[in-house]
Amino acid sequence: MINMNKELKDRYIKELNKYDDHLFRRRDLYARLSGLFVTSCPSAWTLGSRIMVVGRETKAWNIVTENAPYVDLSDYVSRAISKQSAHLDKHIKEKRDRGSTFFNFLRELGAAFGRDNIAWANLHCFSFGNTMPSVRRTPAYRDVINLSEALLKIAIDILSPNVIIFCNGTSSINIRRKFFPTSGENKVCSDWVNFMNDHIAKVQLEKFRLYGKYDCYRINHPSSTAAPKLGYLTDSKVRAFLLQKLIMEMPQ
Repeated sequence: MINMNKELKDRYIKELNKYDDHLFRRRDLYARLSGLFVTSCPSAWTLGSRIMVVGRETKAWNIVTENAPYVDLSDYVSRAISKQSAHLDKHIKEKRDRGSTFFNFLRELGAAFGRDNIAWANLHCFSFGNTMPSVRRTPAYRDVINLSEALLKIAIDILSPNVIIFCNGTSSINIRRKFFPTSGENKVCSDWVNFMNDHIAKVQLEKFRLYGKYDCYRINHPSSTAAPKLGYLTDSKVRAFLLQKLIMEMPQ
């Protein structure tokens, strides 16, 4: 999908031009800020089977290093897109990790719908100190959050997935609702469905429509170790339930 990746790059650069390049050079106060995470277009991206999975942030993501310094924005974005694409292509093909992990979930989706139909996005385009950005610790926090929102929305707009799965859980609920309001006059999420009749708590899985056109699911992050309430399924069984639901509803 060369044309889509070119369109993504052009839109990313247009947005990034609004910000000072200190966010990308990793110097001084920004040395602990990761490299930029952006979403690329999978190589197949077959209409009807397109699934975008939205995680939280990457822990270590180097775009600029001593041996590969910042040159300009075009080069930086090209490197960011290539890194994300290569990382996803490598890890989605590997054998399962031990335990429950984000990439194990992507592998399960890829086995059902084709590895090249799985897009990987994140709520945060940067991490800080190998964890989620925070208002107290992260320099230029507002810029980081505003840029994260814009880049994710660009990816959704251009890639137009058939299904979006938000694997963020409750730890980043405020950020997700900032990006995609669930109430008020700016609300973009509607038609909420829960699965409590299937012994799944609302906090574990919900379905909704985004912008009135994207089918979305919100689940806990696969690495979550929270025990379910009495009478409810474990998170691993909830993910299995969601996978089977998607298999029944989407072409493969």
